[in-house]
Amino acid sequence: MNREEMVARLTKLRDAQLREEVCDLKKKTNWRQQIEVTLAAASVAAREAAGCNLRDLGLLGEIRLGCIRLCKELSRQIRHHSERVMRAQKLAESARTAHRKIIEAKF
Repeated sequence: MNREEMVARLTKLRDAQLREEVCDLKKKTNWRQQIEVTLAAASVAAREAAGCNLRDLGLLGEIRLGCIRLCKELSRQIRHHSERVMRAQKLAESARTAHRKIIEAKF
């Protein structure tokens, strides 16, 4: 395997890694959005629950607290995945640049 083939394979691997990281980031973002919708629904239900008993209000409060905790954790994970995506983008771009330089040097 020559240098050009190795760099071409590296470029493909870096691009695949970038796609995987972007996919993971999108999944985490979608999960957080779904949790935020659940949190909003629980908040609305708690505000409209004037006639509810304390047990129901307690359950709504637990749902809201759980959603808030999950949102915080997912936000942390999303920041982490965003950093990984940026790193993967840089690595993929470096591999593409190296591949272009090898091809240009060939001609």
